[in-house]
Amino acid sequence: MIAGFKKIREIMNTKAMRDIRGEEFSPGTEVKTDDEILSFIRNTAETAYHPIGTCRMGNGPSLW
Repeated sequence: MIAGFKKIREIMNTKAMRDIRGEEFSPGTEVKTDDEILSFIRNTAETAYHPIGTCRMGNGPSLW
């Protein structure tokens, strides 16, 4: 997670991205060390999945 976080910062600091983005506001540039980054991730990370209904996937027979 820390490596991914750092890679995103690296990408966002390229010239191409600097020209179209604003300043980093979360967690902010004061978060620098691996321990600070890990603490931020642990305190703010959430899952992005969500369970949903009964939509069939694949080519199997329809149950309806």
